[in-house]
Amino acid sequence: MKSLFRGGIFAIALIFTFSTLQVKAEEEIFYTNLNGVEMTENEYNHIVNLLSDKKVTSITQDEFDEYMTYEIIDRNVIYQKVVSNEFGIVYEEEVTEEEYNASDLEGMESGIDGENPNSLDGYFETSYKRLNVSLINASSYFILIGDLTWKQVPACRSYDVFAFRNVRFYYSAVSGSQTYYVGTGYTNISYTANSAGYKALGNGAGLSMNLKDGSNITSYDMTIMANLIISDYSYSTSYVTVSYQHAQSDLTRAQSMDYYLSSGGLGGVVYFNSGTIWNKYDGMTGVELTLNH
Repeated sequence: MKSLFRGGIFAIALIFTFSTLQVKAEEEIFYTNLNGVEMTENEYNHIVNLLSDKKVTSITQDEFDEYMTYEIIDRNVIYQKVVSNEFGIVYEEEVTEEEYNASDLEGMESGIDGENPNSLDGYFETSYKRLNVSLINASSYFILIGDLTWKQVPACRSYDVFAFRNVRFYYSAVSGSQTYYVGTGYTNISYTANSAGYKALGNGAGLSMNLKDGSNITSYDMTIMANLIISDYSYSTSYVTVSYQHAQSDLTRAQSMDYYLSSGGLGGVVYFNSGTIWNKYDGMTGVELTLNH
């Protein structure tokens, strides 16, 4: 009887322990995305450092598993406010993360002071975008990830250019994506070296992405990725600069691809051969990452 009693206590203890672990596991799930991928708070924060809170909503389980193996060795983020009206962009400026997070998700319209030298008469629309660039240590090589998030839908949707310029790196396996969101759903468009908008140059590469049209689209998230290998160890550093240039008016794909890569280009990367084309892009600041070796 004594032995049965002890066995019963042990069984109850096991059940209690298992139940406690189940509750603990449930408490640790911080976020579940549109594909049912579950994440703890630490896992969620790790992915947001690589991408954005918007992009996290649409990654797959396979992508999540891969991203969780990534070790970030350098990262930089910039936030930009863009004010435009019916004639195009009125002005743009870098803002703080706090202003970006506090901005109205639906955008806004308001009168512009005609006496403001940086403005045009009429009404304007304000949108915000975030460029996040990370360099990942993958043991024998490095992975570059650039993520551009539109917090509000831009007025003009044509061929935007997402490109990188590297110094003392070889690059390979360039890919990218355009994810657009409608309601609680999303659609993903993938880009590879076989895509019509892909441009490979000796010092980097770029992707021309035609922003998807649609009155019900609520936001976009764009990415560019590449593998990098150090090409010259006689120097102590290698670096890469990433730029996202938004078209302010309609362009053809061929026009958007008429560029080379230079530190004197838009964002320190994209140098359009034609001044007319150059002026059709917003000139967003680029992001540079440095690798010491």
